[in-house]
Amino acid sequence: MIKTIIFDNNGVLTYGDAERTIPNFAKYFGVDETLLKKLFNELVVPADLGEITTDEFFTRLAKGLKKSYDPKELWKIYIDGFQLKEGMQELVCVLKKNYEIAILTNFVDSFDLINRKLWHYEELFSNDKIFISSKLHMGKPNEDIFLYVLKQLGRNPEEVLFVDDRKSNVDAAKKLGMKGIVFTDLDNFKQELENVLEYSYV
Repeated sequence: MIKTIIFDNNGVLTYGDAERTIPNFAKYFGVDETLLKKLFNELVVPADLGEITTDEFFTRLAKGLKKSYDPKELWKIYIDGFQLKEGMQELVCVLKKNYEIAILTNFVDSFDLINRKLWHYEELFSNDKIFISSKLHMGKPNEDIFLYVLKQLGRNPEEVLFVDDRKSNVDAAKKLGMKGIVFTDLDNFKQELENVLEYSYV
């Protein structure tokens, strides 16, 4: 029986890198999106693990592209890219009535800053149920972060549903015994949610 639902952040609760950040950065730097994406994805791994700061990420990205930038402008573009997805907070509120809810996200050290400006997750999630890769120095899809979260929540894998927009992350959770849904859009998610929970969650 599912007791806890763990949500990814980027691409599920908010717009993700591929949807907003990468296209916006490519436009700002005036470079091809494919070129920026390659470098972006190389640098985001150490940033997500807390090995480099967000500022260092920006610096290395600009250096790799051989471009100059205004830090304040780039920060604004970066933050604005993580707008909440329509309908997701409302759905989480509904689910919260019957399930424990948590966040597990690969995110750089700017998570708290963006939360204060955009998301206000403290209104939805308990602080002890928000798990950030850069703070834990481990990230999805490695099993260590999943095992850590399960231990902190005091849950067995079969009691947990994990939701992520990346199939590799969902597959990793399933391998440990959790249920999983690959998020594509809100309507499809609602349908899959009812299938997994085996009854209407509303």
